[in-house]
Amino acid sequence: MKSPVYVRCLTALLGLLLLTGFCWATPGLETSTKLEVTENPLPFGKPATLIVTLAWDSDWAFEPPPAEDLKLDGLTILDHFTTTPAGLPSGRKSIEYHLVFTRFEPGPATIGPVVFETPGGSVKTRPLDLEFKGAQAKDGDQPDKLRGPKEVMKLSTRDFWKTFGLYLGAGLGLLGLILFIVRKTGILDRLLSPRRRALRRLSRLSKAFAENKRSEEQAVMEMVDLVRIYLHKTYGLVTREATSKEISQQVVLDNRCQNLRPAVKNLLERGDACKFARRIPERGEIEDLSKQIQTALEAEARRPK
Repeated sequence: MKSPVYVRCLTALLGLLLLTGFCWATPGLETSTKLEVTENPLPFGKPATLIVTLAWDSDWAFEPPPAEDLKLDGLTILDHFTTTPAGLPSGRKSIEYHLVFTRFEPGPATIGPVVFETPGGSVKTRPLDLEFKGAQAKDGDQPDKLRGPKEVMKLSTRDFWKTFGLYLGAGLGLLGLILFIVRKTGILDRLLSPRRRALRRLSRLSKAFAENKRSEEQAVMEMVDLVRIYLHKTYGLVTREATSKEISQQVVLDNRCQNLRPAVKNLLERGDACKFARRIPERGEIEDLSKQIQTALEAEARRPK
């Protein structure tokens, strides 16, 4: 005698609930696998990547093994590393293994399974299939016949000089661009000593003044500025916020500045007269000032250290 339909339905529902409750009560290891290949079939010797993702409850006593402990039978592992997937729900942990591998012979291959040992027993991933291919025939190849030698590519002297000129032109162009950038940014000046920087700046100023690119007042004030910077960088004198009189006093009191005293004192006095009294020196006086500063800076090279 058959049981009523509702009895069978209740029995099935009860069994489903028991099975579901058993699954909930026994946390397990969820696995997923996928292959990353550049083409399929894959030429043997070229790499492919097997990605294995594990997920489990955070309160489950499971420690994932390091990537170097994983094996792929019949395959050569080239690299291995792990990552942590983002966006995990609370109470879950996950890890992603990346195994870069290859095979050195053509034909079908089974990738995996990868085995993980858990508190509940061994868990195996789903094996995947991959086809490795060998050398492929080209158009015109015939069975049982070897290919003939490749045609020799003839290179003329004209082709050589054409290529050489192309690379030479590109190299010179790149060199010119680098020199232009170095000159505009003043990178090389930063590698020079304060004395060399001051002399280079004074030389550029003299050239610009001779070409009427600087006025008499601009030339005097720029010479004052480069002397202030030199005294600060070389001797540590306070020059940026100090007056010309204060700078002169520091130069007089510092025995290291003996070579600079007359030229610096004369230049600072001319600078104050130009700035406050509007007494602009003549061109000849400015050229003489420039020569005095140049001579004093060059004498600094012979100063005992």
